[in-house]
Amino acid sequence: MLLRSIALVCGFLLSMSDSAGAQSYADPKTPNPGAVGRAALAAGDFAKAAPLLAEAALGEDVEAHRLMGDIYSGGHAPDTSAPGGRDECAALVWYDHAARMGDGLAMRRMARAYRRGWGVKRDERMAALWAGFADKANA
Repeated sequence: MLLRSIALVCGFLLSMSDSAGAQSYADPKTPNPGAVGRAALAAGDFAKAAPLLAEAALGEDVEAHRLMGDIYSGGHAPDTSAPGGRDECAALVWYDHAARMGDGLAMRRMARAYRRGWGVKRDERMAALWAGFADKANA
């Protein structure tokens, strides 16, 4: 299931070359896809937010990685076929990237996922490890 989710995330990023994500990258009116993506997310426009935030994540925008995880976790990803629309495995790919880049909230989400077994095998040791990292990051 994790490999399928990783493949979905990679496919989503690759499909950006054929979708609105590529248009926003080339569009001079969108100099900051992260900011525009965050605004679209706040307005509930997930179809617009996802490609913009994915583009921002490719540009090393740490918060964009976490927000993409939130989109997948909340069942709002445009490319998911998971039951109920939620894809915790794909969300964890995004959270893991953000957490490893220092995002404390993503670290908390990783700890929660390991504690509850969402998208990964339940593992209290890993949950404690991520929670410790989050504590050090003051999140």
